[in-house]
Amino acid sequence: MTLNERDLRRWEEDNHILLTGEQKAIALDTFSTEPEGGFTWSAKDIAESIRRIRRAHPAPENPLADFLQKEG
Repeated sequence: MTLNERDLRRWEEDNHILLTGEQKAIALDTFSTEPEGGFTWSAKDIAESIRRIRRAHPAPENPLADFLQKEG
C-alpha cells in the first residue's frame, strides 16, 4: 500500500486530525513508494508511523490558545 495526497487527506478526515505541512511532507516522502525487498506498507504501518511523525515533529503552539482559555 502506498500513500498519495488524496489518501492522506482522507486519513486525516477519518482520524479527525490535521497534519502540518512538514508532517505531510515526511509522510508522503516515506510512503509514496513501497519499501525495497518486495515488502509492502500495511495500513497499520502507515498509521503507526504517522503517529510517530506527529510526536517527533509537533505542530507549533497556537498563539490564540491562551486567549481562548477562560480565566478562573
